[in-house]
Amino acid sequence: MRTYVSTIGYYETRVVRPVLDHGLNEDDQVVLLRPRNDDEDGDSAVTDVRQIFSEFGPGVEVIV
Repeated sequence: MRTYVSTIGYYETRVVRPVLDHGLNEDDQVVLLRPRNDDEDGDSAVTDVRQIFSEFGPGVEVIV
């Protein structure tokens, strides 16, 4: 199991590209760091990241 930690702003590609460059396996975790006062654009980016990684398999966990 690997854990990826990344900051997230408004664009999911900031998280997705580096993770996919290193590979993604079942039971890997992606930890997203974001500001406490983030707005709806940040929520949208988190939703997009969860959707993209869910397509790789049910075992990938996205934690905010």
